[in-house]
Amino acid sequence: MTDVTQLPSARLPSGGHWRNWVGNQSFVARHKAEPSSEDELVSLMREASRRNLTIRVAGSGHSFTPVVATSGLLMSLKNMQGLVSADLDRKRVVVRAGTRIGDIGRALKRIGLSLANQGDIDTQAIAGALSTGTHGTGTQLGCLSSQAVGMRLVQRGGSIIDIDDDRDTETMAAAQVSIGMLGVISTITLQAVSAYNLKETLWREDFDSCMERHDELAANNRHFSFFWCPVAKSRHLYCLPDVTSVSKIKREHDVCEMKVMNVTDEPPSSNEMTFERVAYSSEIYPIEYIPELPWTRIRHPCRKRERGSATNPRVDANQAYELHLSGGISVCRRRLGHAEPVLRARERDNFCLWRSGNRLLGLSPRRRHDPSAVQGATALGKASFQSRR
Repeated sequence: MTDVTQLPSARLPSGGHWRNWVGNQSFVARHKAEPSSEDELVSLMREASRRNLTIRVAGSGHSFTPVVATSGLLMSLKNMQGLVSADLDRKRVVVRAGTRIGDIGRALKRIGLSLANQGDIDTQAIAGALSTGTHGTGTQLGCLSSQAVGMRLVQRGGSIIDIDDDRDTETMAAAQVSIGMLGVISTITLQAVSAYNLKETLWREDFDSCMERHDELAANNRHFSFFWCPVAKSRHLYCLPDVTSVSKIKREHDVCEMKVMNVTDEPPSSNEMTFERVAYSSEIYPIEYIPELPWTRIRHPCRKRERGSATNPRVDANQAYELHLSGGISVCRRRLGHAEPVLRARERDNFCLWRSGNRLLGLSPRRRHDPSAVQGATALGKASFQSRR
């Protein structure tokens, strides 16, 4: 344990609102801070402890749970990023806690290493991904936290502890998915592997066929995954390509979008005709998720029984969504040039929000507490309801 009593306490900045990636968790913290060094982190921890404040750390907000919700001090380690050191003989690297998984992959590629496994999102902060048990696929592979072999943590009060699996295997195992219970992570030592390429193959099957072949595909491939798409538009939520041309199943509803990945010695390539591609490991794992509304329109407040006009066709999606969550707007969908209310509601001054794609987005503020109304809502509507229960 490192003695840090000589470091002064920090002044705690003012707080503010925070929400997670998909918007189903939000809260207001009394203080928010973004330390750029371990010394700053220690000072903040000392001051928060002196004031008896709860302390939470938010990564990129990819967890659906209220794990970082606090009325005390909320910290982000986004200013503590980068590779600290590398031991090429042992294939171990030390990274700062706020480093994004994608940046780790790019740094490892430059020195001939790879992560042994990762999930399909690479924008997460490594400390948050480890602490919440983020995983990839592969029956013979561990989740991301299994690659952590050492950590440096700042505990409440500002003391620092160093742990690693060489000296204390049990404590290291506890720290791998500790959800912040052992302190705030400053740096992480990762066990990497020699750099490798992956070959990805995509196709589509019906649900029954996917279930029949599930165990076989999982056993015979390094990675196997699928997305069940109940309706044709489902795959667009995950930005998945249309693989009809290489699939026996031609319909787009009640199907599974299939993917396998295997290590290969083939050089990097991409074949849009066969939906196969080869690339460095960390360039194959991630896919593109877009949880935000791609574009929105706001109808300005109008008097009862009068129609407003869409005078601001492009409004920042985050701002619009914040208004929705706060109850300031109700959600509508566009169909044949008309704004169709999601639910019938009493006419009143409000905003209306819609987007392209004719997709039902959520519930009106008046009905958001109504369980029966939530039943037919999409994920956005359900998230709005669940966050207020």
